[in-house]
Amino acid sequence: MSSLRVKKTTAKPEISDQIGRQLRSVYNDVLAQPVPDRFLDLLKDLDTLPRQSEKKAAK
Repeated sequence: MSSLRVKKTTAKPEISDQIGRQLRSVYNDVLAQPVPDRFLDLLKDLDTLPRQSEKKAAK
């Protein structure tokens, strides 16, 4: 039975650096975008849910 050998390859440092720069560029663009109002409303609604259940449990 022959064993398979997996050759581990490593990217050249300049290629890894270029990939890193590109990824940072994409993620920085995403982070700079404003959060949509609908999403903020949903978060606010979720934040108030535990308080509403506490009030109902106290009655």
